[in-house]
Amino acid sequence: MKTARAARLAPLWALTLLLIVPLWASRDSDLGQAYGFYADWPGRLALCALVGLAALAIHLSLHQQIGARIERFASQHFRKLLASYVVAYTAIFATLAIVSYLRFHSDVDYANFLQSLNSAAHGRFFTNCLANAPREISIFADHNAPIMFLLFPIYILLPYPSVLLIISTLILVSTAAILSRYLRRIVRLDHTTTLCLCMAATLAPYYASQNFEGLSMEMLGPPLFILALHLFEKERFWPFMVVLLFLNSVKEQVAIVMMVFVLVALVRKKDARWAVGPFLLNAMMIFISFGLVIPHFRPTGAYKLLNPDAGTSLAGQAMAYVGHPASAVQQVLAPFRLTYVYIVAATNLFFLPFLSLESLFILPSLAKNLLFVRWAANIMSKHALLMSGAMAVAVGKAVGKFDAAARRKQGAVSSAALARNPTTRVLAILLLASSIAHIPVWSRNINLGKDANHEAKMKLLKLLPREAAIALPQDMLTRFSTRNKLYNSATPDGLTGFEMPVDYVVIETSFHPEHYDYASFLRSLEANQGEYKGFRLIWQSDGLYLFERQRG
Repeated sequence: MKTARAARLAPLWALTLLLIVPLWASRDSDLGQAYGFYADWPGRLALCALVGLAALAIHLSLHQQIGARIERFASQHFRKLLASYVVAYTAIFATLAIVSYLRFHSDVDYANFLQSLNSAAHGRFFTNCLANAPREISIFADHNAPIMFLLFPIYILLPYPSVLLIISTLILVSTAAILSRYLRRIVRLDHTTTLCLCMAATLAPYYASQNFEGLSMEMLGPPLFILALHLFEKERFWPFMVVLLFLNSVKEQVAIVMMVFVLVALVRKKDARWAVGPFLLNAMMIFISFGLVIPHFRPTGAYKLLNPDAGTSLAGQAMAYVGHPASAVQQVLAPFRLTYVYIVAATNLFFLPFLSLESLFILPSLAKNLLFVRWAANIMSKHALLMSGAMAVAVGKAVGKFDAAARRKQGAVSSAALARNPTTRVLAILLLASSIAHIPVWSRNINLGKDANHEAKMKLLKLLPREAAIALPQDMLTRFSTRNKLYNSATPDGLTGFEMPVDYVVIETSFHPEHYDYASFLRSLEANQGEYKGFRLIWQSDGLYLFERQRG
């Protein structure tokens, strides 16, 4: 009796650990900076309300009669409920993204992706004026992302940023449909648990924020990964290899993470081709990305595996590595400096052969973290991230231990029975509550208001000619990215720093005023009668200054 009661109380302890303790962290800590919304009493009251609702949902799900009714309703209307969530998700996030775009608040990454797609549509697949690199390389070459070949035809057919934002949201929410199929057919979860996990995965912080970065290659990662995992479990080898090839084409680090399929195949003692095939494919993509493509287009980058002073011979490279071991280690590990969080996320998949309940707890975090954990690295320290992962495993093991003890009299608990027991539904509710609690973390970056010079920016949009090369402040790049060649110019000092001729330059004195002394710029402009570094002032309004290159 006490064990059964402990099993019911364990989820509440987990809820306290996962929601309250990190959110009450000090303002001075990394977690305190991330969860600043909950530092004041309105936020704390909202958190308490969320905890109360989650506890109520847990109580109802554990109630024998009510839980059965909820599951019966979910099973009868599962497709309608999932479709309704997809429609609501698309409508809400696409509307927020479009309004943010129309009011000049889009993420600069969206401008980078649009400019790369625009360049590809005009036959310049590897160049991009907007890229912050000496050779102006595109996002394709910078990250070895050939999967963008599948995206730029969409851009050719629909070169409208607002429409592309809707398409990107649809791609993101498609993960819910693919994940639901995997959880229902492979893990064999009940309908209620599946719905909770699908919503938790698509509402995760960095995953949800991808809706505002437009049509990019990163959003293709989670749905492709879940599809690959589904085919891996169904033992459909060649379809799995095709999906794995597309998945490795998303970004350079993905091939490193996908080596985990090789480990799982070895642990499960599957047929040799399940280990050899993914290993050869991943190794080939790692070599192509870090040994050929990225060093060629980014010769000064950190991904160069070969020593540039040792020649091209194998003997010369070997002697360079032996003679300078510290430098050699640094070169070899350079690609992994940005991927330690990816590896932490991938190791969760390694537990799938051994764990059942814990795997269900961690699985949705894979969907939201596989390619988007960079967000966590920006706001949390490495130790905090590892600690949160350890906490998740510890909580999963604790709940599983209590549940197994409560069912010991009924004999061994099979994997299928464990997938259907109420504890997994409790963990799904915890994940959904955690994703909802993180909404203030990513929503604080959404700005739907109009700037003071919004009307002036709209006039400028009509004034500038199409196909001209323009240098713009960061907050205006996206609106011009489908019609002009763009350069990122935050301050007047950048007027002469372009490799290619720039026809027009826009200076916004209200943009990052703390980074530049605009007063001296305005005094110099007045003293020189509107001329500045070979450009002439032709229009100004509300802190916006438009310069045209002087001819001759």
